[in-house]
Amino acid sequence: MRSEQSLGRLQLSRRPASLNHDAQYRAIYGDVSKIIDTAGESAARSVNAAMTAAYWLIEHRIVEFEQSGEERAEYGTALLERLAEDLTGRFGRGFSPQNIYTRKTSSATRTASRSSRPPTCLAGWSIS
Repeated sequence: MRSEQSLGRLQLSRRPASLNHDAQYRAIYGDVSKIIDTAGESAARSVNAAMTAAYWLIEHRIVEFEQSGEERAEYGTALLERLAEDLTGRFGRGFSPQNIYTRKTSSATRTASRSSRPPTCLAGWSIS
């Protein structure tokens, strides 16, 4: 006796004996596994690109605000502390004053070295 499970109109047998150890099953299992792995890797790359763009824009915006059009800014902690508190309240971990400061100083360093061009993943992004 075979137990069967209904998925809509499709009837699937649970582990047919003929597929448990044969090469055809291993081949389809390998193909499906590769599809899932590839999709996960693609999703991770997309997320990384989006986060790179977001952090670049955050850095750029903070430096722009602090400098107020001047070449150098007077770096204080009030803005960073307030941003850290509000962003952590809204988004959770990852927005400590130290993390924001590190991102901001990274941006300032790139600006000073004249390599502050936005990453290519920013195509189509804007700060409104």
